[in-house]
Amino acid sequence: IAETRPETLGLEIARRFGRYPAAEWTYGLPWPSAERAREMGEALTRGLDVRSRAARWLAAEGMPDWDFFLAVEGEAHGAMEGLWHGVDPGHPLHTHPSGEAAGRALTDVHRGVDRFLGDLASAAPDAAVVAFTMGGMGANHSDVPSMVLLSELLYRRAFGRPLLSVPSAWASEPDSLPVLGGDDDWSQASLDWVPVPDKPRSSLGQRLRAAAVRRLPRPFRAARPLKQGLPWQPAARYQPYWSRMPAFALPSFYDGRIRINLRGRERCGMVEPSRYEETCRQLASLLGECRNPRTGEPAVETIERAATRDPLALSGSEADLLVIWRGVSAAIEHPRLGLVGPVPLRRTGGHTGPYGMAFVAAPGVEPGDRGVRSAFDVVPTIAALLAVAPERVSGKSLLDEPRIAASRTV
Repeated sequence: IAETRPETLGLEIARRFGRYPAAEWTYGLPWPSAERAREMGEALTRGLDVRSRAARWLAAEGMPDWDFFLAVEGEAHGAMEGLWHGVDPGHPLHTHPSGEAAGRALTDVHRGVDRFLGDLASAAPDAAVVAFTMGGMGANHSDVPSMVLLSELLYRRAFGRPLLSVPSAWASEPDSLPVLGGDDDWSQASLDWVPVPDKPRSSLGQRLRAAAVRRLPRPFRAARPLKQGLPWQPAARYQPYWSRMPAFALPSFYDGRIRINLRGRERCGMVEPSRYEETCRQLASLLGECRNPRTGEPAVETIERAATRDPLALSGSEADLLVIWRGVSAAIEHPRLGLVGPVPLRRTGGHTGPYGMAFVAAPGVEPGDRGVRSAFDVVPTIAALLAVAPERVSGKSLLDEPRIAASRTV
């Protein structure tokens, strides 16, 4: 609401349609519980209905003098991340007691998306309609390996001992998928597996400087950049050990990201630049030896190198190696470093679907299948419908012969 323009718009929408009813479920993780899966589906469906009414009012009454109206819904995205196992027969949790409820909930959310599109189109019957999603969804391959397992593997490689500690019942069944209680929070539970390290005590000099700064009048205090911690991210808890590790995993909840502790680039660099290529090969070999104990297959699909040829030029948040994981895994096993995990899955769905989709409906545009096209083609298609020609835009219009048959585009 605070970011709406004009500033009063958010308050007006809240007054007319009420507060958004599904904020709790934007990043919901309901899969251990059938009841919570049902609640997520119901809440997101209500959220879509509220969004639909607000968008229709905005397009038809609130600000009707528009040429281009863009409405975004995030409910389907959140639902597929939290409920995917309910519609995917190949997912290892499809037969979990929550699977049936998750499948119904995900279907209901998509029916809500359909109503949302229909209501919005009916609010502007003279407009062209372009509905699209840039990527598809599938089973989540990355949460547990990128957030927990990769950091632990590199820690063991550096120190020869584990930091991750899982219950013996989980470790005794490496091919299983551990399950948290229905009301347990994954990030909170992960503190038992990888606890937050003790914060080092400040030196006397640091404490004296801080006390002196506090005594300064406020205008003379240097502005500090806003920093937000990552207490929910297990990989961040390995950070105190990075300075003594040849390579470490950057916090990530998608593909794995490995940063080499390179001398001349890192504050406590220990790998000589002359050994950079050798270190990359060693890390790739280490990952290639890892297996998913649940399937027996390799844990890694592929490894990508940084785009730059000069590793010293990488910024502090960029990775030297990007790890794309293979399949759903709760553990990885290495012949020398042993079993890492298993730990419970976080989300059941992820950004692993190969294709998105685009639908275009406008007067004068012949229906037909345009085949598999680049996501870059969406913007030129919208531009063609609006009769504008933006400069330096990638892609081509999905329309064979761009026609301006509609006066407005939704």
